[in-house]
Amino acid sequence: MEQSLPLVEFETKLGEVEANFDFIEAAKELRPRLNDILNQQIGAGSLSPAKKFIESKTNSVEFIYSGLFVQTIAGFERFIRQLIGHTANQIAKSVDKIDKLPSKFNSRHIVLTGKALATFEKPRDFQNHDFQKLIKNLASCTPENINFEINSQVFSFEVTSSTPPIIENALKNIHVEIDWDLLGKNPGLEKLLSAKGARATGKSAKQKWADLCKWRNGISHAGDFEVTISKQNLIETIEFLKIFSKFLHSESQKQFLPSKRGN
Repeated sequence: MEQSLPLVEFETKLGEVEANFDFIEAAKELRPRLNDILNQQIGAGSLSPAKKFIESKTNSVEFIYSGLFVQTIAGFERFIRQLIGHTANQIAKSVDKIDKLPSKFNSRHIVLTGKALATFEKPRDFQNHDFQKLIKNLASCTPENINFEINSQVFSFEVTSSTPPIIENALKNIHVEIDWDLLGKNPGLEKLLSAKGARATGKSAKQKWADLCKWRNGISHAGDFEVTISKQNLIETIEFLKIFSKFLHSESQKQFLPSKRGN
């Protein structure tokens, strides 16, 4: 199955996070040994940065992994928003007239466009709407107009965090309901979660997702419980999200037919 741009971009982001692993571990091992390795004939100016590194009071890398973890979860949230918008756009392009789309889809389009327009005076920091375009596109959505354009980005308007209830509800706007038992049939996920059988694996996957969001909120908002992210935690998070994002991409692809109105 052809990968969509949202999935490609998210997998690229995960690759960038993984690329930091070797550097972090090398720095962790090098710092206490660097003094013995350095050639003392190096000029003072060149040696100064190395001395600061040697004299660092900590050798803990968990803070770095925690930052990468937050970026990873944020990247997944962005992937969800892009996937929903991309899918909504493809659904609309699969018909030549808007009245051929499901009535619920059209209703959600109107309601969500209205919600987006309602932020005109107080725009959200993480969403960038062209309000004139929102109005123009909505006005084009009349029954006989073969050149209609929907506001595909508004279908992800309600994605304000990456918590399971919010994401699951937002995915319903594009007719995607997560079948956890189907996800649980993935052998890689079964091994990662140390579960047995599709039902148990699916249940563990849903709990894993909730736990990741809880960890992310605990770090970002300095919650009442302390969260420490290790390299292994981050590796497992990335592997989980690789499988989960591909599954959601595959499910979204089932929602539309080949375009009838061009790219």
